[in-house]
Amino acid sequence: DIFIYTQELKKNNALMGLEIAATNRTKDAQTVKITCFDPQNKPVWNTTKSIANEPLKLDFEIAEPQIWWSNGLGEHPLYRVQVELFDTKGKLLHQKSVETGIRTVEIEEIKDKEGNGSSFTVILNGKRVYIKGGNWVPADPFPARITKNQYATLLKQAQDAGVNMLRVWGGGIFEPQEFWDLCNRMGILASQDFMLACGGYPDGDMEFVQLCQTEVEANVK
Repeated sequence: DIFIYTQELKKNNALMGLEIAATNRTKDAQTVKITCFDPQNKPVWNTTKSIANEPLKLDFEIAEPQIWWSNGLGEHPLYRVQVELFDTKGKLLHQKSVETGIRTVEIEEIKDKEGNGSSFTVILNGKRVYIKGGNWVPADPFPARITKNQYATLLKQAQDAGVNMLRVWGGGIFEPQEFWDLCNRMGILASQDFMLACGGYPDGDMEFVQLCQTEVEANVK
């Protein structure tokens, strides 16, 4: 597993956070080679580390980053992080790549004068964004039938309509990686509901709560 995110945008660089998890069936630590490529496929950072069964957590900086902006505000350049896993003899066991946009996203909530409510404003890279959104539900009653081309067609229609954010409905599904990759490439932010819609849930049952927590942690990453 690879989980990468932007921690902070500074004047001339971006501070990135990276977590890598690997399953190791031996007692010997394995090796990971990590390379970050810019949108022009030029390597901008690399390192080699040992990894056991505990997740490897790293911070690194990217100089003069190309910032990701949502649809209508600018370009949406993507960096690629490639991780190669080697055994103790240097044999390549597995490799995986993920794409990420360099961006920070916050929600600003300012209390009103009466104290009864608050604002709810998306802050992207320090800039307030006027959200032009839509509600995303499963594109087919049988999710296995949805192809990457169908996702691309629907999301391109949203992009052409000026949509810059989609809310993924909590009565649907956790969409596959293709959906998120296309949103990234098209400059569409996504607000993912947890799958807790239209029903009662045994929130007093600790086994259920722990299962829900595991599901949330996995899907957020």
